[in-house]
Amino acid sequence: MEGWAVIQEVKRQIEAGRSVSEIARELEVDRKTVRKYRDGSEAEIRRQRREDHGRPRKIEVHLDWLRDRVKAYEDDGVVNAESLHRELLERGYEGSPRTVRREVARLVSVPRVRIYEPFETPMGQQAMVDLGEARRLRIGDRLETMYFIVMVLSHSRKKYGVWHNRPISTEMFLGFHEQAFRAFGGVTPELVYDQLKMAVIKERFGEVQFNEDFYAFARYHRFTPYICRKNDPETKGKIESVVRYTKRGFLPGRVFEDYTDVQVQWAEWVANVADAKVHETTGKIPNEVWQEERLHLHPMAEGSYGAQASMESREVLLNGLVKVLSNRYSVPQTYLGKEVLVRVTDERVEIYAPQRNLLYSHGRCFGHGQTIIEKSHYRHEYSIATEDLQRSVLAIYSCPGMLDALREKFPRYYRDQLKGLIRLAQDHAEEDLQQAANRALDFGCMGLTNIERILQGVEANKQSVPLRLVKDGKVLDGGAGELRELSYYDQVAQQRQEEQDELASL
Repeated sequence: MEGWAVIQEVKRQIEAGRSVSEIARELEVDRKTVRKYRDGSEAEIRRQRREDHGRPRKIEVHLDWLRDRVKAYEDDGVVNAESLHRELLERGYEGSPRTVRREVARLVSVPRVRIYEPFETPMGQQAMVDLGEARRLRIGDRLETMYFIVMVLSHSRKKYGVWHNRPISTEMFLGFHEQAFRAFGGVTPELVYDQLKMAVIKERFGEVQFNEDFYAFARYHRFTPYICRKNDPETKGKIESVVRYTKRGFLPGRVFEDYTDVQVQWAEWVANVADAKVHETTGKIPNEVWQEERLHLHPMAEGSYGAQASMESREVLLNGLVKVLSNRYSVPQTYLGKEVLVRVTDERVEIYAPQRNLLYSHGRCFGHGQTIIEKSHYRHEYSIATEDLQRSVLAIYSCPGMLDALREKFPRYYRDQLKGLIRLAQDHAEEDLQQAANRALDFGCMGLTNIERILQGVEANKQSVPLRLVKDGKVLDGGAGELRELSYYDQVAQQRQEEQDELASL
């Protein structure tokens, strides 16, 4: 419906008592258009339409330019109507941004949509596996996060799942598979996965580096892993549907007594609801089809694989942390930006070097989004220990109090001060160094620069740093200061000590 027919229909529905919003939704027009047709007489509307048709649109003169610009934007990957409107304003366009958006929507190419052809797999040929997370579950009087793993047989849509109160580790992931195989009555030759860390370390152009323990597990139970592309969940739509069905069909409105009750209620729901009703796609009941499909599954390998905590590759962030099961753990600073190996057990998170030597073992955190730091990981490793530098300085200067004075005055540059004092000993006599250090300590101006200035003034057992040139704990340049015997400073220091003792006794 368009043109005058829309106007007549608006008038008719207004007379029938319908609201502006209802009419706008039904006719797919703007509410302002409905009000305009409601409030105007037929004569006024006809006159306005004649004027509108005879008046050129403001954007008409820019359409050829706009068509070319939209094509250029598409070649760059993104069409931005707001940017195009700004460019049009510079060309003299006086219309609204809304007009530009409408015109751009008309000119832009229809995006290509990937088509997924539906397919069905033969009985016993394939299963799919995925992880899920459910937040804010009502467990007792608490709201908690639970994690689950699910497997579905691709032909019958028979489901199996296990719930945990902590993030899934490789050990838990492999153990789940054996539980599922027993529940289904066998193993499928092919299992489909997303690029989970428990299965895949990395994938590049179809070349997959598997988690070593996962690949060994697959060989043990004689199945072939099929790894989907990144960010392409539709290729495993059957298991994606199970995860979505779990969140929307099983969880809403449920309250659980404890963690065990989550698993119990899930098993009951799968048996009596999810696998007991006709499947929307297959038109069959999963439990009934599975009775036949189980006869086509391969038998499990004898015994159990005995899944243990495995080592998984992780990249150390530039802040010295590595992500493990939704938390972050510190790593020694020498491994910033490098790859390390991580092993997660029930109680520990162990960090290993690529050569598999243990770097550190953290206590495992079962929270979410926590940061666990070992302070020693952030200490610098020096080629010469601070203690060795201190011993060298004391051996040269024989002035024990100077270390405390340096540490207090230069907390951030303490090691630099020690190194400078050691280098200073290469150019001066030990006796002069000791005297200069004692003078700097007596006058409260301990520091490498001040000691250097004192040493520069030593000449023929004299010092060109009179008392008046010591200010605020710093030795100032002597300039043409009066030369004094070094014994003068001993007398001044003694005099100051006597004055302090006298004041203390008052």
